[in-house]
Order: sequence, then structure tokens, then C-alpha cells
Amino acid sequence: MIVLGLALLAPGAAAQTPPAPFEELEPLDGAEDGEVVLEILVSAEGWVTGLSVVQSSGEPSLDLAALQLALDARFSPALDADGTPVASAARLRIAVVGPEEERDDLLYEDDIEEVVVVGTAEAEVSEQVVTLEDIRYLPGSGGDVVRTVQNLPGIARPPFSLGQLLVRGTAPEDSSYYLDGMRLPIVFHFGGLSTVINGDTLSDVKFLAGGYGVRYGRSMGGVVDLRTTQTLPKKTRGYASVDLFQATGFADVRVGRTGLTLSARRSYIDTLVGGVINNAVEQTVRAPRFFDVSARVLHDAPGPGRLDLLWLLSSDAFRVLEPPPEPETTETATEDPPFIEEPEPVEDGQPLVNLGIDFWKARLRYVRESDSPWRGEVSVIVGPEEQRFDVDPDGVALQRNVTLSTRSEVERVRGDDVAVGLLFGVETRLESASWSFDVPTFGRPDSGEALAVTAGAYAEATAGVGPLEITQGVRSDARLTDGPTYLYTVDPRTILRWDASRDTDVEASIGSYSQFPTLRQVESSESWHLQPQRLASLTLGVHQQVTTATDVRATAFTSQLNQLVVGRQDAFSFFTTPPVQGFVDSGIWANDGIGNVWGMELQLRTRSRNTVGWLSATLSRSFRRDRPGQQPHPFAYDQPVNLVGLVSHRLSKGWRLGTRLRFSSGTPYTPVSNTIDFQEERVVIPLFGPTYSARLAPYFTADVRFDKQWTFDRWKLSTYVDVTNVTNRANEELMTFTERQFEERPITGLPIVPAFGIRADL
Repeated sequence: MIVLGLALLAPGAAAQTPPAPFEELEPLDGAEDGEVVLEILVSAEGWVTGLSVVQSSGEPSLDLAALQLALDARFSPALDADGTPVASAARLRIAVVGPEEERDDLLYEDDIEEVVVVGTAEAEVSEQVVTLEDIRYLPGSGGDVVRTVQNLPGIARPPFSLGQLLVRGTAPEDSSYYLDGMRLPIVFHFGGLSTVINGDTLSDVKFLAGGYGVRYGRSMGGVVDLRTTQTLPKKTRGYASVDLFQATGFADVRVGRTGLTLSARRSYIDTLVGGVINNAVEQTVRAPRFFDVSARVLHDAPGPGRLDLLWLLSSDAFRVLEPPPEPETTETATEDPPFIEEPEPVEDGQPLVNLGIDFWKARLRYVRESDSPWRGEVSVIVGPEEQRFDVDPDGVALQRNVTLSTRSEVERVRGDDVAVGLLFGVETRLESASWSFDVPTFGRPDSGEALAVTAGAYAEATAGVGPLEITQGVRSDARLTDGPTYLYTVDPRTILRWDASRDTDVEASIGSYSQFPTLRQVESSESWHLQPQRLASLTLGVHQQVTTATDVRATAFTSQLNQLVVGRQDAFSFFTTPPVQGFVDSGIWANDGIGNVWGMELQLRTRSRNTVGWLSATLSRSFRRDRPGQQPHPFAYDQPVNLVGLVSHRLSKGWRLGTRLRFSSGTPYTPVSNTIDFQEERVVIPLFGPTYSARLAPYFTADVRFDKQWTFDRWKLSTYVDVTNVTNRANEELMTFTERQFEERPITGLPIVPAFGIRADL
């Protein structure tokens, strides 16, 4: 087994959580008991970047085997006091087992004294980093990247557990998704089953609920930054996996100084559950079908440069078809008994509902890093996006975008030898958009096209005196359309950090965040005057390291929202918001909305070699006032209480067991307070009560996950069973009303759902 011990390679601040291997490293077989002690350098991405033998076993062949074992391992990186992954140095002890020893008897607790941080990394207020190990094994997430993020504090539970992020009282469209700092249009496939990029391409996921610095802009909600691995694979690896919903193939190949990563995934839930749904709803249903393909080339150029080329394709489709017509038969009179002529094969009927989301992106990124505190990068990402919604007989909604984005950044990291940290960046975005919306029951038809150029610049400086550090930054964005419209924003942001003691950090932030109205909104002749939506945020957080493996983070926040775009609730939108009940605001788009959000987040995390888990609690309220003179009402996604507890524990002999408990308040809805019955016309008119004045029943679910891994000479086989809603609780997800009496009829979520999968790693 492995013990990480005292490392004294270089002066620096001690990490609070040491690096640890994702998978247990097997002891070496030797002539007698002993150990090999290695000195290792682990990067912030979890790769071994330096290796040497400190204490030999006495057998050169065993020392060489220990070096190879450590070189092939993948580590979860060390975390500093802010919970940010950092490069670190540590000592790794690998046991040598004599022929008489039983390996299962060698389990003992890690003896971790100190791990030295080699390089620091920027940490944001309310930042959470989820590692690949968390993603792969935590229950209720299906091994998916962003579904794991949904368990963190600050995120409300989305209706029907869809792929939405409801961050600190804001709407899903107010949050943004990035790939290494470059924006993606969506991050989830239909239903939130999988992220659009394979998680094994990533090193970790950075989630910022709010209070973040100037690197991210043009959104009022949270930020999810998917960060790809930045080191070449140590050796060629790959896997194939199948589960209840999808099949995946992955390969990571190294050729000299170049790494090639290929991934492909295709769902087949449509073929498995289509028949069940068809019988239930008496329609021909094609359940969600999705696939994604990615290819990446990572080249370590001579010197400090690194070239990264990534291509990503994602496609989703969902259809409801009318039943095929009954086959016509023809009888022919002959001397023989009449026979039935074989009809022509009948295909599926015409689509009643057809929904699709497709995009592809190509990204070129160059990163320059060296031993100096300066680093820089240049990125370009280009590709089209399309969303389509068809309703029989002639309703159609179509939106197409083609974007070209660039990003350049230069950073000087503050450290022991650098008194002031600096960050400068420039972003540009060229976007061509077209839309055509003509869907029955969704207002008047709407179509148009627009060309927009958006540019942003940001600068930030970090300095400190003793335990106090302050980061002052400003971000400015401007957008010009061919409407013509011109909008600009200036958002100052300040972050303050205080190292109160070795184990206690206090963080605070105050800042402004802006979000442009959509091109469709400003291109309308009625609302070309729309201004950016704005959010002013104040955050205060305390981080306490309780033990080496356990820490607590408490954060209080409040936000004021102004110039919110309201109106046209009768217009079609691709955003999946709850259906509007009661009064429908069909007035023109205007910056009349205001809102306020306040709350508190608490997270207790623990991580050891065999156990990872956390308790998350979010207490918050979110209110809106849509038009002047109206009364404030709860936000459509307001959830005052969100509690998540989960744990995953590795047992012996390759077994792992995990469980998740989740409780949340029900989402609000507008009730029917009375009805007027026009008997002569046989019409019943509902009278709705105050907006969002009622609430669904509280939500509770329990999930359980079992994993088992078998290790062979050249490959590994693993399998899992992930059971969602093991109590089979009928949780209310949406309130509807009966057709005549308008009595409440809640729609409940999924019953108990067992999912299983198999994965083979080479």
C-alpha cells in the first residue's frame, strides 16, 4: 500500500489536502518484506511530473517496477487552503510484499504529515473544484461531469432532474458554460443524462456560484468551466463502456511529444424505452437520442509552449410520431379461396413533435508556460449551432447561429517572489444569427436575422500585505449589431482574502455583473432600446480546515437585480422554464423587472484515500417584480431549502459503495383560487390567485450506487449499479389542473430507476 509522508523539497505553503492516487496501487512482489520510497512531483492536473528513488528496496528491478508504477498512476492533485488544485511534492512509499504475506492484511491508515505546494493557483470566492474521481463514482450522477456539480451548494434542484443549473436564484439561461475559458452553447444532452464532452477528456470541473473575478463575463448566474487535461498521457490507454442509456468508446494515444484523444458516445434509450412509452401514451414516441464525438491533439512544442486542437460534435433529437395508418387490404375473386394482398411496408407516421439541438465546435489553443511567473494563452473557437422545434401540422421554430470567438490572456501569478499578480485579457465574438418562430398557442409569428460583434477586455491586479490580499479588477464589454444597436457595460469587481490563521481563511467579494439581451429581443422594432441586465453581488465566506481530510465552508450572499427583461411571455422560447400559469404578460420586452436574492451556503467535505463525501446546505430566497406597480413574487425556481448528503467509500477487493440523500423545498406555482362556470356556454373560466403564491410538496430522494472492479494483467473490468429514488417516492414536479373543474393534479417524477453499466479499461 501507499503512504504519503513528509516532503521537504522546496519552501512553500503547505497544502491542506495531499495528492492521492485515484486507484489503489498494488504492492510489489519481492523475496522479503520491504518498501521503496519515491519522491514525486504531482501537477495541478494530477500527473506525475518528477520522480526519483529516495530509499531503495535493495533490488534494482523492484526499484524500477516502483518507478513505473508511480509513473503510470493518475493522482487527484493536492488542494491548497482554498480548495484549489495545485502542483505539489510528496514522498510515496510502495510496499514490497514477501511470499508469505497476505495483501489484504496490509491495509492501514495514511500517515500524512505535510505536502509542499510547488505552485499556487488562483482561487475565487465560492469556487468549487470537482475532480475526476468525484465525477466517476459519486451516486446519483451516473458518472457524469456536470450532474456531479448539481450536488454542490448554491444550486437548486432542477425540475424533473433535467440538465439545468439553477444558481443562486437565477434562471438556467443566466448561467454560462466554458471549455478552458471558451464559451459553449450548451453543456447537457437532453434530459441531463450526459455532458456533451466525455469526462475522461477533463482534468476537473470548476464551478463558481458567484463573486467571481473578471475572467468571466456577460452572465449574471453561475459559471461552469470544463478544464481539459494539459499534460500528455504517460502511455496509451482506452476503454469501452455500455450502460442502460448509452455506449462510449475512448482512446488516449501518445506518440513522442504529441497526444491524440478520441471519444465517441451514442445513446440507445430510445430503442429500450420507446415501446413502453408508446403503450402508455398511445403515440409513437422516439425517446431522446443523442450522440457526441470529439477529437483532440495535444502537442508539447519544444520550449515552454503547448498546442491544443479540439473538435467537438454534439447532436440531440426527440420526436413524437402519429400512429401509422392501418394497412389497406384488397380481396381478389378467384377459384381459389380469397387471399389478402400483402400491403406495402408502412413507416412511422408523420411527426407530431420534433425537437433537435445540434452544434459542432473547433478550437485551437496555444498556452505558454515557463519557470517564470508569467503565462499566456491564445484561443480560437468556431462553429455553428442549431435548435429546431416542429409541431404538427405546420408549427415550426428554428434558430441558427454561427460564431467565431477569440480569447487572449496574459497572467503573472503572485507568489513568494512576485509581490503583485497581474491579469490582462481580450475577448472577441462574431455572431451571425437567424430565427423563425411560428408555433400555435405561442403568440404571433416572429422571424429575423442579425449580425453582431462583441468585444470584451478585462484587467486585474492582486497584491497583499501580510495575511491580507486584495484583488481589484474591471471588465468592459461592448456589442454592436447591424440593427443597428450599440450596448456596453463596465463591471468593477473586488475580492478580498484574509488568512486569519493557518487553517482559517475569510473571503469577501463585491462586484457588478451584466448580461446583454438576446439578439432576437433587440432586433425587434418595439424593443431595440433594451439595455443590459445587471446584477450587483455581495459575498462573504469563511473556510475552515478542520483536519487534514476535512474542511468546512460557509458563505453568505445577497444580490440585487436590475433592468431585467420582461414581457412577451406568450412568445416561443427554447429555454425550458415552467409553463406560465395565471396572468400572461404579452406586452413588449422592456427593462422593467427587478429582483433580489439572498441566502447562505454551507458545505462540509471530507476526503481520504478510501472515502469522499460532503454535506451541502443552501438556504435562500429569490423574488421578482416584473412591472412597476406590481407586487413582488417568488421567482419561478425559488427553493428556500436545498440539502444534499453523499458519500462514496472504497471497500476491499475492488468494491465501492455510495449513497446520496437529497431534500429540497417544492417549487412555487400559481394556484386557482376560484372558477366561473358559464353553464349555457359549457365553459369554465379559472380565476388564478397571486403569482407563485402556492408551492409543491417538498422533494426527497435517496440514491445508492455499487461499483466493482477486477484487475487483470493488461486490462481492468469495472461494473456499477446506480439506483435512483430507491424509496420509490412520488415527488411532485409540476402542477396541472383538471380540464373542467380546474382541480389540482400534480405531475410526479420518475419512480425507482436502476441503471447499470460495464467498462473495460486497457
